[in-house]
Amino acid sequence: MALNKKQIEEAGIASLKQYLLDSPYIDSDLPSNDKTPSFDGSLTIYTTPGLKKKNMKGIAAIQIKSTTNKSILKNRKFPVEVADLNNYFHQSGVIFFVIYVNPNNIRQTKIYYKDMLLFDIKEALKGKEAQQSIKLEFEKIDENVSDFRLVLENFLYHQDFQSKFSLQHVQEKEPTNFVMKWIGEKGNQMKYMQKHS
Repeated sequence: MALNKKQIEEAGIASLKQYLLDSPYIDSDLPSNDKTPSFDGSLTIYTTPGLKKKNMKGIAAIQIKSTTNKSILKNRKFPVEVADLNNYFHQSGVIFFVIYVNPNNIRQTKIYYKDMLLFDIKEALKGKEAQQSIKLEFEKIDENVSDFRLVLENFLYHQDFQSKFSLQHVQEKEPTNFVMKWIGEKGNQMKYMQKHS
């Protein structure tokens, strides 16, 4: 029997929740059947285990798309609506998840993601503003959730850095220097950049 849309959606959300449960630093708010335009909940990141509010580092808005289409497995590309990209821009970014659900075994899933900050969104939209959607390339999520936590921490840091003021400043004047802050284990910078660039 073919899966219905709700089954596919809930299977994807369940797999992401299960993945994130392995991290004591991440609290996920992933409501099922969410009707909020462009967004499907959030991830709250903490500086220490225990999820105490005094240790909250920040909140990342997310979008989740579950699919049984195997094209994401082949080329890691997925169409994102331009209207959604504009909404992500106005909210200073999003972590977008695409989750493949095996239609023959609902518990077999593969999770892909794309962290979209202001620079990324602006670049994706350049010259394509009139299109309905844009195909973007996604990354297969790290097997170890601790590695993915570093992705979230870097997202939060650069989300603050890439303010709309910063974007306007870059457009007005060519920057002479670029400073990048590394968040993660010392000595793993090149490994991270090779994997996530």
